[in-house]
Amino acid sequence: MKNHSSFYRRGAFRAMVPSLLCVFVAVSCHPWQKRFRFCDGPYYDGHRHTRGDVLDVTVAGPVDPQWPTPGIEELEREFQAAATLDDLLRDKEEDPSLPLPDLREPLIEGDVPGVYVTEGHIGGFDYLEVVKGVVDDPDQPLPLVVMLHGRGGRPTVPDGYDGVEDALRIFIPRAPDRLEDGYTWLATYSRSPEQELFNESLLARTDQLAQAIAEFAQTRPTVGKPILMGFSQGGILCWTLAVRFPERYFAVFPTSAWVPPGLIPDAIPADVALPRIHALHGAVDKVVPTDYGRRTVEQMRALGWEVEWTEFGDVAHMVTTDMEHTMETLLADTLRANPLFIPVYEM
Repeated sequence: MKNHSSFYRRGAFRAMVPSLLCVFVAVSCHPWQKRFRFCDGPYYDGHRHTRGDVLDVTVAGPVDPQWPTPGIEELEREFQAAATLDDLLRDKEEDPSLPLPDLREPLIEGDVPGVYVTEGHIGGFDYLEVVKGVVDDPDQPLPLVVMLHGRGGRPTVPDGYDGVEDALRIFIPRAPDRLEDGYTWLATYSRSPEQELFNESLLARTDQLAQAIAEFAQTRPTVGKPILMGFSQGGILCWTLAVRFPERYFAVFPTSAWVPPGLIPDAIPADVALPRIHALHGAVDKVVPTDYGRRTVEQMRALGWEVEWTEFGDVAHMVTTDMEHTMETLLADTLRANPLFIPVYEM
């Protein structure tokens, strides 16, 4: 699990412990957390089940292609390299005459330079934390990008993003409920006949995830507001986070996603700085139909939101190389145009 020991010894984390414990207790006692706990293990056989207080879950339906596209397969080696770096930085704290580790070079055999990877648990979610770019210390304040995988996916260290010159921290939570070889966020899928179930589970998971992102951004040194990116179910969560909590996020880039019309507020919140939203979608997507995405954009624009839309011809429900490059460009431009963002994240 994530080793925050060096951060804790520096004193910055110690002062936050009482307030974080209060937040943890509040989240643990929320009624929806119990209601929307999914079946696990052998209960995933493609049928509906009720087991005590567990919500009925429909697990039939499409499984999304994996995104983020994996860039590193040997995660255990990266965890070892991160632990080695923590030890070196702790030694330097005790003896300032020691040189800083050169993060442009491998820390151990097989380590990928310029990438710091750890794992942890926060707000009910297991996660990967990835720092990309050369930094003096992975605990230094950095822009925060949240990446949300699709239905049946899992967190991976993202491939690419070499065109993003700024160092950044990436928070990649794992959906809590098993589905085949991966994990799912929601009780059912976009085109399910059970739309009430879809909407209810989407709202509950969005609120839970918003709290986890807030906790992570407060716990790890963060510059400005988080940037959200997600594919399919992950993109749907990005959209819903943006419309429910627009003041919390700097930019939102959902891919192959939508928001059910009834979940979009009737008006823009007054006196709130809205996030930049740029949605991407394949033109022949049948899993999350392209029309769903178009209608979401039209509804948002009609309310006065400034929403950008890029449609990729002859692309089904997937993230192509062109789409990946567009995501990278959007992220790089956002960071380049706003190098300091706004003041450090506050709820």
